[in-house]
Amino acid sequence: TNFVPMFDGTPLPPAPWEALLPALVVAALSAALFAVLRLGHAGEWALTWSGLVKPRSMWMGRHGEGGRSAGVGIGHALGVCSWGLIGWAAGLAPWEDPGLVLLQEPRWWGLDLSAGAFSGMVVGGLTLPMRWAARQFGGWMAEAPEATWQHGETDRLLRNVLAALLVVEVLLVAVQSRVAEDVVAGQILILFTFLCFLVLRSFRLLQLFQLSKLSIGWGIAYLCTLELIPSWVLVSALLAW
Repeated sequence: TNFVPMFDGTPLPPAPWEALLPALVVAALSAALFAVLRLGHAGEWALTWSGLVKPRSMWMGRHGEGGRSAGVGIGHALGVCSWGLIGWAAGLAPWEDPGLVLLQEPRWWGLDLSAGAFSGMVVGGLTLPMRWAARQFGGWMAEAPEATWQHGETDRLLRNVLAALLVVEVLLVAVQSRVAEDVVAGQILILFTFLCFLVLRSFRLLQLFQLSKLSIGWGIAYLCTLELIPSWVLVSALLAW
């Protein structure tokens, strides 16, 4: 079992810290990157939050500020960290017995969860050249390279927001967790946040195509084939890791 016997033989549920450690490490790295972004790259920091509520101003020219900033690299690193937290969450397996009577050995302890976070970061790093190639191809097919480049800017800035939300959620899960099985709630929370991110990014993409006077049908085709389906495949692979 996963319980540590007490002196009188009563099972004692394990503490949550072993399961939380990989996520807390990635969250701490993300927080450090945010600090560097805030203090050293004001343009990328401002675009991250202003672009969240005023995307039109970013698409009409302010996005160029972010594209020339050295903070772009930090933004991509934050995106990789968000994939690390998604990989960690994907490694959280539900307990076999909801009544906590016959608990089986979970597959997400120690190195398993660390491997999940590491695998997520590897996947996040690999998506960077893949997304660049997809945008180049999509811009060539639609004869609208500027629109797909703007979408790349939007994607990066929204990933900064995603990373910030996931860090907060990891801290909330850490505060609320008293025993190890409480950490499993983080899986639903983080994956739901990622789903909301995909919905918002998809909405922004269709807005961008409309603003650029491109076919919405082409935007939906681009969205499904080069954005949503690859994301679904990658998350499914992490869940089955």
